[in-house]
Amino acid sequence: MRRDPVRTYVFVVCLAVAAVAACRSQSATRILFIGNSYTFFNGGLDKQLKGLAPSTETACIAAGGYGLETHWKDGKALREIREGKWNYVVLQEQSQTPVLFQKSFFDYARQFDEEIRRSGAKTILLMTWERPDSKALGVTTANLEATFTTLGTVLLAKVAPAGSAFARSISISVRHRSG
Repeated sequence: MRRDPVRTYVFVVCLAVAAVAACRSQSATRILFIGNSYTFFNGGLDKQLKGLAPSTETACIAAGGYGLETHWKDGKALREIREGKWNYVVLQEQSQTPVLFQKSFFDYARQFDEEIRRSGAKTILLMTWERPDSKALGVTTANLEATFTTLGTVLLAKVAPAGSAFARSISISVRHRSG
């Protein structure tokens, strides 16, 4: 049976978020996803999570190519954080920004985290993965892991290591095809 790395990624991310949500004793955990196509492709992480944990309430604010800076300046995500009474807010940055523009990533993630905490919710950072066209620029799985781990430590926020899981899934898939 051939494994689909994208489906594996979606499953792993949803499982990680569902595990965090399951720790809550409330009847319905509310989770907001903020991101771009990495968040809304394949039906959307919010819908995938809703399928895995039906009592979870989810929403998604995502637009192709958006990063945290664009979401911040757009204002829609901030309004939803302030008005939505979320338990968790999952932040997904544009895939190259964490490595190429680390200061911007840290600055906007920090600003979002402050608003998320002020609203009573917790931040989850969704780690993206290495793209073939970005590897030469230094946007590698190892660099993404280091950046997200550092930011998670600074913000005292959980990191959903989807990028790491995605890389492992591809590695396993390649080994199975060649072996």
